[in-house]
Amino acid sequence: MINLGGHVGMHGQHGSNSVVRVEAGMRSSLIVKTMLSPIPHQMALTAFTEAFTALDELATSLDDTLLMRSSRCQGWAVCDVLYHLHLGAQDVLVALALPTEAEPDSDFVSVWRGNDANEDTALAHVHFVRLVASAYRKPTALVAHLSATVRAVVRRAGAVPKDTRVEQGGQVLSVGDFLAQWAVEAAIHHLDIVDLGDVVAPAASALAVVRRTFDGLAGSAVDLGWDDVTYALKGSGRLPLAESERKELGPLANRFPLIG
Repeated sequence: MINLGGHVGMHGQHGSNSVVRVEAGMRSSLIVKTMLSPIPHQMALTAFTEAFTALDELATSLDDTLLMRSSRCQGWAVCDVLYHLHLGAQDVLVALALPTEAEPDSDFVSVWRGNDANEDTALAHVHFVRLVASAYRKPTALVAHLSATVRAVVRRAGAVPKDTRVEQGGQVLSVGDFLAQWAVEAAIHHLDIVDLGDVVAPAASALAVVRRTFDGLAGSAVDLGWDDVTYALKGSGRLPLAESERKELGPLANRFPLIG
Protein backbone atom coordinates (compact mmCIF):
# COMPACT_ATOMS: atom_id res chain seq x y z
CA MET A 1 0.00 0.00 0.00
CA ILE A 2 1.13 3.51 -0.73
CA ASN A 3 2.50 5.31 2.31
CA LEU A 4 0.43 8.44 2.89
CA GLY A 5 0.57 11.78 4.57
CA GLY A 6 -2.12 13.47 6.64
CA HIS A 7 -5.54 14.57 5.53
CA VAL A 8 -8.77 16.13 6.63
CA GLY A 9 -11.86 14.10 5.74
CA MET A 10 -15.27 15.72 5.92
CA HIS A 11 -18.62 13.98 5.66
CA GLY A 12 -22.04 15.54 5.64
CA GLN A 13 -25.32 15.97 3.84
CA HIS A 14 -25.57 17.24 0.29
CA GLY A 15 -26.02 20.96 0.24
CA SER A 16 -24.75 24.21 -1.14
CA ASN A 17 -21.01 24.76 -1.34
CA SER A 18 -19.36 27.62 0.48
CA VAL A 19 -16.61 29.46 -1.36
CA VAL A 20 -13.49 30.73 0.35
CA ARG A 21 -11.20 33.24 -1.38
CA VAL A 22 -7.54 32.79 -0.55
CA GLU A 23 -5.26 35.71 -1.30
CA ALA A 24 -1.96 34.75 -2.91
CA GLY A 25 0.21 37.81 -3.41
CA MET A 26 -1.33 39.75 -6.30
CA ARG A 27 -3.55 36.80 -7.26
CA SER A 28 -6.34 34.94 -5.56
CA SER A 29 -7.88 31.54 -6.12
CA LEU A 30 -11.34 30.25 -5.44
CA ILE A 31 -11.31 27.21 -3.22
CA VAL A 32 -14.66 25.48 -3.06
CA LYS A 33 -15.27 23.97 0.35
CA THR A 34 -17.16 20.71 0.08
CA MET A 35 -18.63 18.27 2.53
CA LEU A 36 -17.75 14.79 1.27
CA SER A 37 -20.63 12.36 1.05
CA PRO A 38 -20.12 8.60 1.40
CA ILE A 39 -19.00 7.00 -1.83
CA PRO A 40 -21.76 4.94 -3.49
CA HIS A 41 -21.03 1.23 -3.52
CA GLN A 42 -21.54 0.88 -7.27
CA MET A 43 -19.16 3.77 -7.97
CA ALA A 44 -16.49 2.13 -5.82
CA LEU A 45 -17.03 -1.30 -7.36
CA THR A 46 -16.88 0.08 -10.90
CA ALA A 47 -13.71 2.03 -10.13
CA PHE A 48 -12.07 -1.00 -8.52
CA THR A 49 -13.03 -3.37 -11.32
CA GLU A 50 -11.97 -1.02 -14.09
CA ALA A 51 -8.77 0.02 -12.30
CA PHE A 52 -7.49 -3.52 -11.90
CA THR A 53 -8.72 -4.61 -15.32
CA ALA A 54 -6.86 -1.72 -16.97
CA LEU A 55 -3.79 -2.52 -14.89
CA ASP A 56 -3.92 -6.15 -16.04
CA GLU A 57 -4.27 -5.04 -19.67
CA LEU A 58 -1.27 -2.76 -19.26
CA ALA A 59 0.88 -5.41 -17.59
CA THR A 60 0.13 -8.09 -20.17
CA SER A 61 0.96 -5.68 -23.00
CA LEU A 62 4.55 -5.19 -21.80
CA ASP A 63 7.50 -7.37 -22.77
CA ASP A 64 10.36 -8.36 -20.50
CA THR A 65 12.49 -5.39 -21.53
CA LEU A 66 9.78 -2.84 -20.71
CA LEU A 67 8.97 -4.60 -17.45
CA MET A 68 12.57 -4.07 -16.32
CA ARG A 69 12.53 -0.33 -16.99
CA SER A 70 12.48 2.16 -14.14
CA SER A 71 9.14 3.35 -12.78
CA ARG A 72 8.18 6.57 -11.03
CA CYS A 73 8.55 4.72 -7.70
CA GLN A 74 12.06 5.35 -6.39
CA GLY A 75 14.06 2.13 -6.30
CA TRP A 76 11.52 0.07 -8.24
CA ALA A 77 11.38 -1.17 -11.79
CA VAL A 78 8.01 -1.66 -13.49
CA CYS A 79 7.96 -5.34 -12.51
CA ASP A 80 8.54 -4.37 -8.87
CA VAL A 81 5.52 -2.07 -8.91
CA LEU A 82 3.44 -4.89 -10.37
CA TYR A 83 4.59 -7.32 -7.69
CA HIS A 84 3.69 -4.76 -5.01
CA LEU A 85 0.20 -4.62 -6.53
CA HIS A 86 0.07 -8.41 -6.67
CA LEU A 87 0.65 -8.49 -2.92
CA GLY A 88 -2.12 -5.93 -2.54
CA ALA A 89 -4.56 -7.91 -4.68
CA GLN A 90 -3.89 -10.96 -2.51
CA ASP A 91 -4.62 -8.90 0.61
CA VAL A 92 -7.90 -7.74 -0.92
CA LEU A 93 -8.90 -11.33 -1.68
CA VAL A 94 -8.26 -12.37 1.91
CA ALA A 95 -10.17 -9.41 3.33
CA LEU A 96 -13.18 -10.04 1.09
CA ALA A 97 -13.21 -13.73 1.98
CA LEU A 98 -13.00 -13.05 5.73
CA PRO A 99 -15.50 -10.25 6.50
CA THR A 100 -15.98 -8.85 9.98
CA GLU A 101 -19.03 -7.99 12.08
CA ALA A 102 -17.30 -4.99 13.64
CA GLU A 103 -18.59 -1.49 12.98
CA PRO A 104 -16.62 0.58 10.42
CA ASP A 105 -14.24 3.09 11.98
CA SER A 106 -12.70 4.37 8.72
CA ASP A 107 -13.88 5.40 5.27
CA PHE A 108 -12.33 5.72 1.82
CA VAL A 109 -10.57 8.95 2.85
CA SER A 110 -9.72 8.47 6.52
CA VAL A 111 -8.30 4.99 5.91
CA TRP A 112 -5.18 6.61 4.50
CA ARG A 113 -4.39 8.34 7.80
CA GLY A 114 -3.43 5.04 9.41
CA ASN A 115 -1.07 4.07 6.61
CA ASP A 116 1.96 6.09 7.66
CA ALA A 117 5.00 3.84 7.95
CA ASN A 118 8.35 4.69 9.43
CA GLU A 119 11.32 4.90 7.10
CA ASP A 120 12.81 1.56 8.13
CA THR A 121 9.53 -0.26 7.48
CA ALA A 122 9.07 1.44 4.12
CA LEU A 123 12.62 0.63 3.02
CA ALA A 124 12.25 -2.97 4.16
CA HIS A 125 9.14 -3.31 1.99
CA VAL A 126 10.92 -1.79 -1.01
CA HIS A 127 13.77 -4.26 -0.56
CA PHE A 128 11.45 -7.24 -0.05
CA VAL A 129 9.46 -6.47 -3.19
CA ARG A 130 12.62 -6.15 -5.28
CA LEU A 131 13.96 -9.47 -4.00
CA VAL A 132 10.78 -11.44 -4.66
CA ALA A 133 10.10 -9.82 -8.03
CA SER A 134 13.64 -10.70 -9.13
CA ALA A 135 13.09 -14.35 -8.15
CA TYR A 136 10.76 -14.94 -11.10
CA ARG A 137 12.47 -16.58 -14.07
CA LYS A 138 11.56 -13.53 -16.12
CA PRO A 139 9.27 -10.53 -15.55
CA THR A 140 6.50 -11.82 -17.81
CA ALA A 141 6.16 -14.84 -15.51
CA LEU A 142 5.37 -12.40 -12.69
CA VAL A 143 2.71 -10.80 -14.89
CA ALA A 144 1.05 -14.17 -15.51
CA HIS A 145 0.84 -14.67 -11.74
CA LEU A 146 -0.58 -11.18 -11.24
CA SER A 147 -3.12 -11.58 -14.04
CA ALA A 148 -4.70 -14.67 -12.47
CA THR A 149 -4.96 -12.93 -9.11
CA VAL A 150 -6.52 -9.83 -10.67
CA ARG A 151 -9.20 -11.89 -12.41
CA ALA A 152 -9.98 -13.65 -9.14
CA VAL A 153 -10.19 -10.50 -7.02
CA VAL A 154 -12.35 -8.67 -9.56
CA ARG A 155 -14.78 -11.59 -9.63
CA ARG A 156 -14.84 -11.81 -5.85
CA ALA A 157 -15.41 -8.07 -5.43
CA GLY A 158 -18.47 -8.24 -7.67
CA ALA A 159 -19.97 -11.09 -5.65
CA VAL A 160 -19.62 -9.60 -2.17
CA PRO A 161 -22.82 -8.08 -0.69
CA LYS A 162 -22.63 -4.31 -0.44
CA ASP A 163 -23.28 -4.35 3.32
CA THR A 164 -20.08 -6.36 3.90
CA ARG A 165 -17.47 -4.96 6.28
CA VAL A 166 -13.80 -5.78 6.06
CA GLU A 167 -10.80 -5.38 8.34
CA GLN A 168 -7.45 -4.14 7.11
CA GLY A 169 -4.46 -3.21 9.21
CA GLY A 170 -6.54 -2.71 12.33
CA GLN A 171 -9.14 -0.56 10.56
CA VAL A 172 -12.69 -1.57 9.64
CA LEU A 173 -14.35 -0.30 6.46
CA SER A 174 -17.48 -0.89 4.46
CA VAL A 175 -16.68 -2.95 1.38
CA GLY A 176 -17.43 0.08 -0.81
CA ASP A 177 -14.89 2.25 0.99
CA PHE A 178 -12.39 -0.62 0.88
CA LEU A 179 -12.78 -1.06 -2.88
CA ALA A 180 -12.51 2.70 -3.42
CA GLN A 181 -9.24 2.75 -1.48
CA TRP A 182 -7.79 0.02 -3.66
CA ALA A 183 -9.02 1.67 -6.84
CA VAL A 184 -6.90 4.66 -5.82
CA GLU A 185 -3.92 2.42 -5.11
CA ALA A 186 -4.17 0.73 -8.50
CA ALA A 187 -4.70 3.97 -10.43
CA ILE A 188 -1.76 5.79 -8.83
CA HIS A 189 0.61 2.90 -9.44
CA HIS A 190 -0.74 2.55 -12.97
CA LEU A 191 0.46 6.10 -13.52
CA ASP A 192 3.86 5.06 -12.17
CA ILE A 193 4.37 2.86 -15.23
CA VAL A 194 2.50 4.48 -18.12
CA ASP A 195 5.36 6.66 -19.37
CA LEU A 196 6.55 3.77 -21.53
CA GLY A 197 4.94 4.99 -24.73
CA ASP A 198 1.56 4.13 -26.24
CA VAL A 199 0.15 1.95 -23.46
CA VAL A 200 -3.18 1.41 -21.71
CA ALA A 201 -4.23 4.43 -19.63
CA PRO A 202 -5.68 4.21 -16.11
CA ALA A 203 -9.45 3.82 -15.87
CA ALA A 204 -11.31 7.14 -15.87
CA SER A 205 -13.64 5.84 -13.15
CA ALA A 206 -10.67 5.12 -10.89
CA LEU A 207 -9.11 8.52 -11.52
CA ALA A 208 -12.43 10.11 -10.57
CA VAL A 209 -12.23 8.31 -7.23
CA VAL A 210 -8.63 9.50 -6.84
CA ARG A 211 -9.89 13.08 -7.23
CA ARG A 212 -12.68 12.49 -4.73
CA THR A 213 -10.21 10.98 -2.26
CA PHE A 214 -7.63 13.73 -2.70
CA ASP A 215 -10.29 16.39 -2.15
CA GLY A 216 -10.96 14.71 1.17
CA LEU A 217 -7.29 14.50 2.06
CA ALA A 218 -6.84 18.17 1.19
CA GLY A 219 -9.94 19.16 3.12
CA SER A 220 -11.39 20.98 0.12
CA ALA A 221 -11.82 20.76 -3.63
CA VAL A 222 -9.23 23.01 -5.22
CA ASP A 223 -9.85 24.13 -8.78
CA LEU A 224 -6.53 24.86 -10.46
CA GLY A 225 -7.64 23.56 -13.84
CA TRP A 226 -5.91 20.20 -13.38
CA ASP A 227 -7.27 17.20 -15.23
CA ASP A 228 -7.61 13.97 -13.25
CA VAL A 229 -4.20 12.63 -14.29
CA THR A 230 -2.39 15.83 -13.34
CA TYR A 231 -4.19 15.98 -9.99
CA ALA A 232 -3.27 12.36 -9.32
CA LEU A 233 0.39 12.96 -10.13
CA LYS A 234 0.70 16.18 -8.15
CA GLY A 235 -1.40 14.95 -5.24
CA SER A 236 0.75 11.84 -4.94
CA GLY A 237 4.02 13.72 -5.25
CA ARG A 238 4.90 12.20 -8.60
CA LEU A 239 5.01 15.73 -10.02
CA PRO A 240 6.03 18.74 -7.91
CA LEU A 241 3.83 21.79 -7.48
CA ALA A 242 4.93 24.77 -9.54
CA GLU A 243 5.64 27.93 -7.58
CA SER A 244 2.59 29.59 -9.13
CA GLU A 245 0.44 26.66 -8.00
CA ARG A 246 1.80 26.94 -4.47
CA LYS A 247 0.84 30.60 -4.42
CA GLU A 248 -2.68 29.84 -5.61
CA LEU A 249 -3.12 27.05 -3.09
CA GLY A 250 -1.83 29.15 -0.22
CA PRO A 251 -1.72 27.21 3.08
CA LEU A 252 -3.20 24.14 1.37
CA ALA A 253 0.07 23.73 -0.52
CA ASN A 254 1.65 22.54 2.73
CA ARG A 255 -0.55 19.44 2.60
CA PHE A 256 1.02 18.30 -0.68
CA PRO A 257 1.88 15.63 -1.48
CA LEU A 258 -1.37 14.22 -0.13
CA ILE A 259 0.01 10.70 -0.38
CA GLY A 260 3.53 9.35 -0.82
